[in-house]
Amino acid sequence: MTSLGFRSAKLQITELEREDEKAAALLSKGENVFAWAPSFKAWLKDPDYVFWLGAGV
Repeated sequence: MTSLGFRSAKLQITELEREDEKAAALLSKGENVFAWAPSFKAWLKDPDYVFWLGAGV
């Protein structure tokens, strides 16, 4: 792996860690997933989306 590829991967990991910290902060305040992803509630009512997730029976 080139040093540029390693740097890019490290930056991606750092960004994911930041997003994870933001989500954890919201959840620790008593917020649920729908507070920071309001569209998710509607998506879960869509049978095609549920099937795509692999939860369809």
